[in-house]
Amino acid sequence: ILDVRDAGAFGARHIDGAINIGLDGSFATWCGALLPFDAPIVIVADDADSATQAVIRLARVGIERVAGYIAAMDDYSTTPLAQLTVQELRGESPAVLDVRRRGEFAEAHIPGAKNIPLDELPERFSEIDREHPLAVICAGGYRSSIASSLLARAGFTNVRNVQGGTEEWQRQAGV
Repeated sequence: ILDVRDAGAFGARHIDGAINIGLDGSFATWCGALLPFDAPIVIVADDADSATQAVIRLARVGIERVAGYIAAMDDYSTTPLAQLTVQELRGESPAVLDVRRRGEFAEAHIPGAKNIPLDELPERFSEIDREHPLAVICAGGYRSSIASSLLARAGFTNVRNVQGGTEEWQRQAGV
């Protein structure tokens, strides 16, 4: 199940096990990097136009096994994805997983954060403590929502997406 809605809508309510890759970001790139090319996909979208847009953009990267789309989730088991503001993150002490590219991480990051770039995450789940609360962060919240959905799908139960990302962290710190 591929949920193409924005991170806020996905965080509020999504079908259990769905992967969130929003249409507003680098959709085709992340789909090509993270989704299987041979598995059938069901798209969750806000409406038929968004679903059609997703199908077209998936085909551009060679993902063509779309079985259909869902625009209303009333008949499905749904769950929220916990969200965490930067201000809340500053007041807590969860493990922080930064899913930005290595170069971005090297430029600036939250002290103590672990860097696993999003494109490497599925192969590196074993490096993450499943027992400790985990705050997932990127530059602005798009990639961290993708990563959080992948982690939840893999059975991580205490995952929160950091809204605003490191850009908001730095803004609040006056950097």
